Amino acid sequence: MKLFRMTTVTVASLALLAGCPDDPVTSGTPDGAADSTVTTDAGDAGTSDTGTPDAVTPDTVTTDAGTPDAVTPDTGTPDTGTPDTSTPDTSTPDTSQDIAACNITFADEVTRVNVASLPGTMADYQCDSNDDGTIDDADGELNGLLGSLSSFVDVNAELGASVEDGSLILLAEFAGYAGADATGVTTNLLIGSDISEQPDPTCGVGAGNLDAVCDWDVDPSSYENCAPVVTVPGCTVSGGELDCGPANFQFSLPLGGLSLTLDITDGRFKGGLATGAVMTDGRLCGSVPKSAITDAVDAACAVDPPPEFCSFAGAIGLILNCGSDDICTIVLELG
Repeated sequence: MKLFRMTTVTVASLALLAGCPDDPVTSGTPDGAADSTVTTDAGDAGTSDTGTPDAVTPDTVTTDAGTPDAVTPDTGTPDTGTPDTSTPDTSTPDTSQDIAACNITFADEVTRVNVASLPGTMADYQCDSNDDGTIDDADGELNGLLGSLSSFVDVNAELGASVEDGSLILLAEFAGYAGADATGVTTNLLIGSDISEQPDPTCGVGAGNLDAVCDWDVDPSSYENCAPVVTVPGCTVSGGELDCGPANFQFSLPLGGLSLTLDITDGRFKGGLATGAVMTDGRLCGSVPKSAITDAVDAACAVDPPPEFCSFAGAIGLILNCGSDDICTIVLELG
């Protein structure tokens, strides 16, 4: 913006102009007549600057009015295919195996287990189930429970009867054993096929016939992916004594018309062993979580009608004392 300067004349300036000595003065007459008239200089009455102020044009910003990008939407045809409404296959997969297709070669040392029972006293345990360095009552906690229930179901009587009539055919295979001291022996426990499907359904059946030499067919359930389900590797034989484990495996116990399948951890297998796979005082022992026992009982009793044993199945969790860690121990005699 342009500024305009204004000219100002002060009263003092005017007074200096009035007192200038060069102005003529007329002397008054002595007779007292009126003095001559004195005219005051009115000064320059200059005209104020009334010039037109500069006109400043404001900046103008032009907005980009270009055409926006045009995006073409996807107009593809949506998939209107018919959804798959078929019912999913919920059937249990067939896990049976053709043992012949597995090309399994059995060891020369195989024997049938003629004795299967649960020892009832600490003196008969002969196996350190919890691996604490001593054999005591804590090594057979499940034995104690099943013994206390003998008035409802006699497990040892069930096992003995099953072995005698051939409904339980348990075979012990000692791979890597040739009748002398050895290391790296593997003990496999195999289940024989139903007695009616054996080459001779009468061989080895009945009291007094359990030691008979028979040909046995093995049930396919003994194998998974062509390997034994119940296997205890790392066995040694020294001075005629077999010592195996620890290893994890499953084992089934017949209980009053049902089969109780137990997942045994840190399992061991030991006993006397001589040429010809003659086994004496065999012991299979290990640990089973208390929860696994109650779950196994519930699963075994989930049939209609449930076996008599199941009438007190709900109390097992209360009466089974497995210590503060809830890990139970079991000892099984095999011979």
